[in-house]
Amino acid sequence: MFLFLLTVLPAAMPAQTAACPCPYVYILADKEVRCYDPALPAGPKNPSKTNIPAIGTGGLALLPKLNSRKPIPTFYATNRGTFWWWNGSSWKDTKDATGTPFGVNIAGCGSRIYNLEGRTGKIFVYDGKGPAKYLSTATEFKGGGPYDLVCDEECNFYLLRTQVPNQALLCYDPSGKLIQSYNLKGMPNVKGGAGFAMVGNKVYAQVATGPGIYVGTITGNSVSFVFLNTFKSNSNDFASCPIDSQRIIRTLAERDSVEHQKKITASIIDSAAHIAPSAPKLARKNGVKSAELKIGEWMELKNISFKTGEAVLLPNSFEELDTLALILNREKRCKLEIFGFTDNSGNEATNKQLSLARAAAVLAYLVAAHVPADRLNAQGAGSSHPIANNTTEQGRMANRRVEIKVLELTD
Repeated sequence: MFLFLLTVLPAAMPAQTAACPCPYVYILADKEVRCYDPALPAGPKNPSKTNIPAIGTGGLALLPKLNSRKPIPTFYATNRGTFWWWNGSSWKDTKDATGTPFGVNIAGCGSRIYNLEGRTGKIFVYDGKGPAKYLSTATEFKGGGPYDLVCDEECNFYLLRTQVPNQALLCYDPSGKLIQSYNLKGMPNVKGGAGFAMVGNKVYAQVATGPGIYVGTITGNSVSFVFLNTFKSNSNDFASCPIDSQRIIRTLAERDSVEHQKKITASIIDSAAHIAPSAPKLARKNGVKSAELKIGEWMELKNISFKTGEAVLLPNSFEELDTLALILNREKRCKLEIFGFTDNSGNEATNKQLSLARAAAVLAYLVAAHVPADRLNAQGAGSSHPIANNTTEQGRMANRRVEIKVLELTD
């Protein structure tokens, strides 16, 4: 795991150190770096303070330190035409030029930092061994969205075009070639903006419309945005860890594939799950919120649905599971048991197998979102312990559910 070079971390963060990947978005606002925790409500204390002062007029990135034997995630910034890095107590000047006086919009992956010249779409690349050099021009962007980039662990970089026509999340390979485009839904027609970041399959963007951010969920080849008006910070830039495209972004299309999910589910069943002979009756809650997590308490996951008779998660399930993944990635010592339940239709042995497969599909989704598998356990309870009458369709629908139980929750 990577450790941050932070001496004082925000109160919202659960430990004295953080790691990449991490569930937080860092923003440059109010002359300092702040930390936004998407799993908590946005408000006066979220984003929270880090005690890291801002430097320069904009540009913030978080990536493993360039040319270091230990890939320690480090903040980088631009100031007076050169790259700077945070050593844990102060900003240090690399003396290396950013490549353009008009580019202060950066993101990196560990071996390089990209710098975007927003109005033209020109991309410059910096390897930590001299001035940044021109790489390519993102002709599809050209100032049509937030002047910012996001990087993944493979050193692909992403731009967000919010201007009509051709709104899209654009992915370029390390040579600057466009390799993937995701259509945008729910994003207004806006040119420019403060910045954007990505965590897992979530996109966080502050466009040129004032306070508030747009939160997008990537599903297949599109990004669906909703507006979060409780986010009041006016930002100059956003930063996040390099995203794991191999396990999150590029596998999202595979999540819609029946064969892919069957393969994952079968693997989980073989290695990490078992059929439960019974499930104890405990008080249950609907939905998942961090403040409600209590040892031994059961909670029903809301809006979790599958293809009929199968263990294939439908896209409307992703929002609740993404929320749960964010919480589990923050609550590092929380261990869960995932129970699948069915109605009483059909053979009970088949129902137990189906309920197990569905619980295992939820487990597989959480593991793909960076939750360690050794903190999760999947069980299938079949039609045991119904919560509604199986004689009506409404009751049977209520009984087809997935619930979680907290096994361990320590500070």
